[in-house]
Amino acid sequence: MLDKHTPGPWRSTVNEWGASVVDNGEQFICYIGSESSEDRANARLIAAAPELLEACERTAGILPELFSWDGDIEFQELLNAAISKARGEGDVG
Repeated sequence: MLDKHTPGPWRSTVNEWGASVVDNGEQFICYIGSESSEDRANARLIAAAPELLEACERTAGILPELFSWDGDIEFQELLNAAISKARGEGDVG
């Protein structure tokens, strides 16, 4: 059985301890590090993860029927790989 992630939406925050991600109830999701611009960008990307996963799943679900799409196999593989990675499928730990 795969682990479930904390439901979104999430948001990034920056304070004197660095960048972090919290859910709507202000529950801590993760700590990113310093207040550097790279850490702030990483926090924003992580905060977008629930919405990005949902968008990927919806896209994967409608592409075949919407366009009877045989097209860009690389895109389909990238989309499926991103979904699998986000779900933890194939993870060792």
